[in-house]
Order: sequence, then C-alpha cells, then structure tokens
Amino acid sequence: FIQIARSPAYRPMLNHRAAEYDELQTRGDAAVQPVILTTEAGEQIGYTFFLSKQRGGPFDACWMTDGVIRFNVPQQETHPPLQTI
Repeated sequence: FIQIARSPAYRPMLNHRAAEYDELQTRGDAAVQPVILTTEAGEQIGYTFFLSKQRGGPFDACWMTDGVIRFNVPQQETHPPLQTI
C-alpha cells in the first residue's frame, strides 16, 4: 500500500490542502465515495473509493476500502457538483 500511495497517481492523497466529499452511495454492503482533493499546488484531483461493510470478525460492521480509482477533474475556478455513480 505504501508503494501505491507514493506513486505519482496517488501521491496527491498525501498532504492535500482540502477535500470535498460527494454523498456516500450505498447498496447493501457496498458503497462508493467520490472525493475531490485540492493539492498543495492548488490542483484538483478526483478519487473514487469503493468500500464494503465487513461481516464478522474484529471489524464487524466497519466500512473498509476495497479499491481507489483516480479521475481527472477539469481545472477551473469552480467545478460542477460531483456526478452520481
């Protein structure tokens, strides 16, 4: 995971200035969370987090990240609201 977080595509997730969250979308034990981060340089970069609710064990009922995909955000002063996925 550390290698992924340090890769160019995901490095902006570390030490970002701000984060905007769209509404968490759930379907049963699965969820999708789009997030737009503002980097230290002022660039906006989007990530979609895919989560699942754990059943049983020490993390019962906890949401865990299964995957993250980066998406491009058009660079402008303000951006339109995030689209529902």
